[in-house]
Parts: sequence; C-alpha cells; structure tokens
Amino acid sequence: MGAILHRQQMRRQFGLVERSAQGFTNDDRNWLRSQGIDPRTLPRKSLWYRPDGSSSIAPSDPYHLGLYRQRGMTLKAPVFKGTHLDVLRFHHSLFDCSFAASAS
Repeated sequence: MGAILHRQQMRRQFGLVERSAQGFTNDDRNWLRSQGIDPRTLPRKSLWYRPDGSSSIAPSDPYHLGLYRQRGMTLKAPVFKGTHLDVLRFHHSLFDCSFAASAS
C-alpha cells in the first residue's frame, strides 16, 4: 500500500496525472481555455510568454497564473505582424541612424 501511495505522490509531483482544476476561478478557467489549455491537464510548470515575445518557464498554479496574467503574460506565443524582411529593414534603419549619429 505504501508503494502505491508513494507512486501516486510522485506522479502528482511531476505532473504526470490530471489534477482537479480546484483553486482556479471561473475567469481563470475560461482564460486557460482561450489559450487552448484544459485546466485539468495544466502542468506544474509552463512556458510563459511576455508581450515582447521573450519567454521563461515558471509555475502555473492558481497564484502564479494570476500574477503572470496581471503582467500581460500568456501561454501562447505572441504573433507579430509583418515579415522577416520588415524586421531586417527595421534593424538596418536603426544601424543607419546610429552610424550617422556617431559619424557627426
């Protein structure tokens, strides 16, 4: 009996079993669904995206979910409009401006 209990605790600890969505508010559950995630299958840690596109792995419990949502972070990568050529043009324009400023 002890080995079974230990195995269940290990599965819960490493997020290998579905957890109840207990602790999440209805608003949190709806937000998770809008991100394409079932609240019952949310892992212990998730990849959180900042509005600028950078990301980090952080806890996804109800407390941290609220904090990260207040900061504007999401579980889906942000979509930037434009092509890679637009990005290259932007970087070249920055380089040209900085070169012109240092030359004068």
